Amino acid sequence: METTELIFMAVASLMLTLLVMPAAIRISCMVGAVDEPDARKVHAKAMPRLGGLAMFIGITSASLLFLDGSAMLAGVLTGLFIAVATGLTDDIRHLSPTTKFAGEILAALAFILISGTPLTSLGDLLGFGNIELGFLAIPVTVFAMVGVINALNLSDGLDGLAGGLSVIASVFLAYFAFDCNFGLTLGLSLILFGALLGFLYYNAHPARIFMGDGGSLLLGFLLSAICVLLAGNGGGHMQLVPISMALILGLPIMDTLLVMGRRILQGKSPFSPDKTHLHHRLMELGIPHAGVVPIMYGLMIVYGLLAISLNDLPEYIQLGIGLLFSAMIFGGVEAMLRLGYHISITHVETNEDEKNHAHPLRRLMVIWLGKSVPLMSWMIPLALLAPALFVTPTGTGYLMMTIMIAAVAAALFPWQACSERMCWQHSIIYLLTFALLFILNLLGPEWVHGYLQTVTIIVAIWVVLKLIFKRHNRVFLTSGIELLMIFITWVMPEVLIHNMQLSADMENTLLQTCVESIPFLLAMKILIRRQTRRNYSLVLALSSSFFLIVLHPLIMG
Repeated sequence: METTELIFMAVASLMLTLLVMPAAIRISCMVGAVDEPDARKVHAKAMPRLGGLAMFIGITSASLLFLDGSAMLAGVLTGLFIAVATGLTDDIRHLSPTTKFAGEILAALAFILISGTPLTSLGDLLGFGNIELGFLAIPVTVFAMVGVINALNLSDGLDGLAGGLSVIASVFLAYFAFDCNFGLTLGLSLILFGALLGFLYYNAHPARIFMGDGGSLLLGFLLSAICVLLAGNGGGHMQLVPISMALILGLPIMDTLLVMGRRILQGKSPFSPDKTHLHHRLMELGIPHAGVVPIMYGLMIVYGLLAISLNDLPEYIQLGIGLLFSAMIFGGVEAMLRLGYHISITHVETNEDEKNHAHPLRRLMVIWLGKSVPLMSWMIPLALLAPALFVTPTGTGYLMMTIMIAAVAAALFPWQACSERMCWQHSIIYLLTFALLFILNLLGPEWVHGYLQTVTIIVAIWVVLKLIFKRHNRVFLTSGIELLMIFITWVMPEVLIHNMQLSADMENTLLQTCVESIPFLLAMKILIRRQTRRNYSLVLALSSSFFLIVLHPLIMG
């Protein structure tokens, strides 16, 4: 598959999900699929919970449009329909646990029988040779898939948590699919990725809709199905084994196993609701909702990196390292709770009294830096706009990529200035800045490299001065959406470069862009931290650069 085709799959799924989501909110209220707050939930008001319906429409539509029909795809879509139907019914009618469990089993079984891809081996998990499943292949595969489905279902406890964890998992699955040259799993991973971004636009804190059981069963089924397909069809540059796939989903899997084990030891049903999941335990330590989600994202990223870095090692070593890392994380949190440890996040600003007693030079710097904010809000985008006049996309691929980046930014940017949506304002402006820096470094004339390095140094100096004299320490507090955008922009291009064997110049360009983007990210957070309406000048100026790049071939010729 061409790179532009892959990007278009994700963008199409994203746009379809965004378009359907408002209707899903209205349908939720019409049919009574509303999540009411109670003692074990963290939300304080009733929330619609049919976000999974919009994701299902976006994923199935994009899959039917872009993926070649095959028995494997038919198995995936059939099982997906059963899983989502089970979840949606539970969201509306409240199924019994037994009925819901039966629906999950039926979904996994339909996928396995139609696609013909059960797990046939677990690899050398114990160090005594491969564990061949034989006649147990189908039951073990069903058991594993149902386990993942319930792990994702139980991880859906905070705004943006399950969706963000699944975004990270889909990126790592796409990495393995790239390496195996397995088009179906690659397409499914990217389509899922796009749908999840569309959902997170409505679900990131503060959420406007929940995914519900329809969404969590969709995620659990589709992620487990992709893992089964990859583990059963490993090839390319690496041989994939189930433990590598399990490591990608290690965080929700281990969390679910530990929570269920704790309930059983307490004489409770393993499916009884409580507030003992890892995200609940982190909140007990004093970490706020907005801080727990990025921590969970960060842990999920580490699990994915472990899956990649350990893939060439024997399976029993991968399992041992995965269990050791899990013990450090979960055991460490429990130890802190038992010791009464409490995390306090404070915010220090320069107060008026400190200003009055400061050295005259310091007072002058504080005043100057305060007045420099409006200037920098125009200088930074205009400095990036200037070299865009000299960039000409070489080929339709780069031109289409530029257009799709601008379209995604326009679709996801919260045009109604609102402090509650600042995480999306920061994230989309960062995405535009990163993409623009990458395009300018890649396609611009030779002088552009030195020019961008100079601008980056100026921005970095300004950020450092603001941090010293104005103490904007909150710019380092990263929201979950911001962390996802950093992860996506840093990891996904690296995946493309590694697996498509692109040139060393391309890799150097990416590395340079990653380094240059950090001062810009911090600067943007300072600029729009208090006055959210300033985002309009920033996003419009950055978008104008893309507009010029797209029109440049027409103007010149």
